[in-house]
Amino acid sequence: MWGKLKEAEERAKEAEGKAAEEQEAARKALDELEEVTWKVKGAEEEARREREKREKMAERLAQVEEEIAESLGGAGAAAGGKIAGQVGFKSAAGEQGGRGGGDSGGAAGGAVPAGFTLIEECAIEGMQRREAELLMQVDQHRVMLESKGAEVRKKEAEVRAKAREVTAKEEELKALRAKCQESGGLAAKEQEIKRLKEELLAKSEEIKRLERELSQKEEEARRKDMELIMKSAEARAKDEIIEEKERELQELREQLFSGASPRGGGTSRSMRYGGPSPRRKSDFEGEEGRGEGSFGEEGEEDTVESLREEIARMDGEMEELYQALIEAREEKEATVTELLKQVVTLNDRLAAAKREKDSAVAEAEKQLRDAVADAEERAEKARKEAESLAVVIEQTEGDKVHARASVEKAQEYLRALDIARVEVKRLRLERDLLNDRVNTLEEQARAAVNAGGALGRWLMPNCLLQRPEGSGSGGMGDAPDTPGR
Repeated sequence: MWGKLKEAEERAKEAEGKAAEEQEAARKALDELEEVTWKVKGAEEEARREREKREKMAERLAQVEEEIAESLGGAGAAAGGKIAGQVGFKSAAGEQGGRGGGDSGGAAGGAVPAGFTLIEECAIEGMQRREAELLMQVDQHRVMLESKGAEVRKKEAEVRAKAREVTAKEEELKALRAKCQESGGLAAKEQEIKRLKEELLAKSEEIKRLERELSQKEEEARRKDMELIMKSAEARAKDEIIEEKERELQELREQLFSGASPRGGGTSRSMRYGGPSPRRKSDFEGEEGRGEGSFGEEGEEDTVESLREEIARMDGEMEELYQALIEAREEKEATVTELLKQVVTLNDRLAAAKREKDSAVAEAEKQLRDAVADAEERAEKARKEAESLAVVIEQTEGDKVHARASVEKAQEYLRALDIARVEVKRLRLERDLLNDRVNTLEEQARAAVNAGGALGRWLMPNCLLQRPEGSGSGGMGDAPDTPGR
C-alpha cells in the first residue's frame, strides 16, 4: 500500500514537473515569437522608410534626368542653329540631335573644333545608361522587397495565429489548474493521505502497545497460574497431611475409647508426627525387648491427657490448614477472575483497534485509489497538453526560422538599397561635374557664335562640298575627324 502511495505521489510530481516544463517552453516560444515579430515590424518599418527614400530618390533622379536632358538638348540645339544660320546652312540632322539631348552639337560638331568631343559624348551616354540601369535595379529591389514584405506579413499573421493558439492552450491549462484547486487539488489529497497515514501509524502503535500489554498480562497470568499451581500443590499436600492427621486422630480416639495401649511393633503414626512427650517414651517397647510398657492408673490419665492435647493441637492445625486452603482458593478465584476480566477487556480493545485499523486501511486504500486515478487522469491530460504544445512549439519554431530567413533577406535588400544610395550619390556628383562641363561647353559655344562672321566665310566652301551628318535618337553626332576644308 505504501509503495502504491509513493508511486502515485512520484507520478503526480512528474506530471506537474512536465506540465511546468511545457509551460516554460511555451512561454519561451512566445517570447521568441514576440521578439521575431518586433524584428519583422522593425524590418517592415525600415523597408517602408527605405521605400519612401527610394521613391524620393527616383523622383529626384527623374527630375535630374529631365534637367540634364533639357540643358544638354537646349544648348546643343541653340548652338547648332546659330552656327548653321550664320554659315547659311541649316542641318536637319543637327536639329534632331539637339532635340534628343544626346547629340548636343550634331550640326555644329564638324563646324566647331572646340565643341563636344567624342569622349565627352560617350561619357554622357554611359552616365545615362548607368542611371537607367540603377533605376531599373531600384525598381526590381522595390518589387522584391514588396513581395518579401507580403511574405513577412503573411508569416507574421501565421505566427500571431499560433501565438493565439498557444495563449488559448495556456488559458485551458490555467482553467484546468483552477478546477483542480477548486475540487481540492492534489495537495489536499496528499495532505489527507498523510493525515490518514499518520492516523494509521498511530493506530498501529496503539495496537502494538495493547499487544505488549496483553503479552505482559498473559505473562502475569502465567505467573499467577504457576503460583496457583504451587499453592494448589501446597493445598493438596496440606489436604494429605490433614487426612493423615484425621486418620491418626481417629486411631488415637479409638485408642482413647478402647483404653488399649500399644505394645511392641515399633512406633505408631502419632509418634512419627509428634507422638507423646519423651518422658512417656519409656512406656513403649520395641521389637528388641526393651521391656513391656503398661498403663497404670496414673499412666492412663497422662495418656488420655496427652491424647487430648494432641487431638486439640491437631484440630488447631487442621483449622489453620482449612483456613489457609480456603484463603488460597479465594485468592486463586479472585486472581483468575481479575485476569479473565483483564483478558476480556484487552481482547475487546484489541478487536476494536483491529476494526479501526481495518477501516482506516480500507479508507486509505480507497482514497489512495481515487488519488491514483485522479493523478493518472491529470497526468494523461498533461501529457496530451504537452504533446499539443510540443506540436505548436515545433510549428512555431519552423515559422520562426522562416521569419528569420525573411528578415535576413530583407536586411540583404536593405544593404542593396544602401549600395544603390551610395551609387546615386556618386551619380549626383558625376551629374554636378557634367553640369560644370556643360556650362563650360556653353561658354565655348558662345565664343564660337561670337566668332561667327569670319568662321562663316571660312566654312562656306567646305559646307557646300562636305555636309556633316548628326545622329539623332539621343546618340552622338558624327562629326568629321578634322575640320572641313
